[in-house]
Amino acid sequence: MKYVDKTYIRLVSSYLDRFKETSSEVYNFRCPYCGDSDKSRTLARAYLFESDDTYLFKCHNCGHPTNLQQFIKDQSFSLYTEYRKDKLLSRGKPKPEPTVKIDTSTIKTNNGAVFSVGSHVGNKIIKSLDNADIIGTTRDYLYNRDIPRAKVPSLYHVANINYVTQQIPKYKDKKFMDVSAIAIPFIDADGIVTHIQFRMFEGTMRYMTLECETGAIKIFGLDTVDKNKMVYVFEGPFDSMFCNGIALANGSLHTFIPYLNKHFKNYTLVYDKDLVSNKDILASLKKSIVNGCNVLLYDTVIIDSDAKDLNDMVSDGLITDTDSYLLNNTYKGFKATMYLDRIKQIDKHASPFSM
Repeated sequence: MKYVDKTYIRLVSSYLDRFKETSSEVYNFRCPYCGDSDKSRTLARAYLFESDDTYLFKCHNCGHPTNLQQFIKDQSFSLYTEYRKDKLLSRGKPKPEPTVKIDTSTIKTNNGAVFSVGSHVGNKIIKSLDNADIIGTTRDYLYNRDIPRAKVPSLYHVANINYVTQQIPKYKDKKFMDVSAIAIPFIDADGIVTHIQFRMFEGTMRYMTLECETGAIKIFGLDTVDKNKMVYVFEGPFDSMFCNGIALANGSLHTFIPYLNKHFKNYTLVYDKDLVSNKDILASLKKSIVNGCNVLLYDTVIIDSDAKDLNDMVSDGLITDTDSYLLNNTYKGFKATMYLDRIKQIDKHASPFSM
């Protein structure tokens, strides 16, 4: 069961100042109970250490003693909940094979780019995080959303988003909510992490995107997309994982047309289904058609369903063969314009694409 303790010590470390592993069973950091010292920010007199096959906490300044379970609970209740679940699951079961953490410095992409670490802050951050398929909360969320299993190892778990924000110069002086999240790296064709997007589990804000490389274009999937095939362009990264796709963050799809025309021979713009009721999305779709772009127009069954995006459509069983559906529902020019003209003649809750 010690492997569970070690996993969660690494996770709780994001809440601790000056955390370091002094040996394989001893961890040192500034005490979160007494603060160690107001005069010196370098003093670190708190320890987690192994004793009789368990871990204990002790501060040599305030003397506060406790066990690992209570210590984790005091730092993050959500992390404590996951810790308890994993501890219960591990009892009475053989110790699993150690999870091999992917060395992102050796990942090769479809276009031959290497995931280079160098001096790029985003690459260093991602390399320090735990892969999403290791952590219960993150793994279960992705599996429940039916994200392709092959894509899950390319995502990461963050116990506290401030662990990431404080390592990026642009955000280091800002304080964000102490929440856990899935970290989604935006990697360019050279293997450089340009942005990190959070899918947060708590609070009212679901997504937040951080800039790691100043001025870099905000596109997910440039490291894996095959430019020799039809490229599907989405509004969200999760949708793009179901096909040969990329995702454009924080911007109307039509505003990226000049970039797309320059870098991709064939592409199709895929808007979320609320293009029926969302005037901004509808306006963007019209501009894309005027510019001669391929666009995806959903059929009646999907338009009348509760599914919002491609991920929902796959999870709800509305689409079983993603590649075929995308191919058979792509329109361009006059035919696409004809469908949009019909939107004005029918109720907004009906399908503008029904024949």
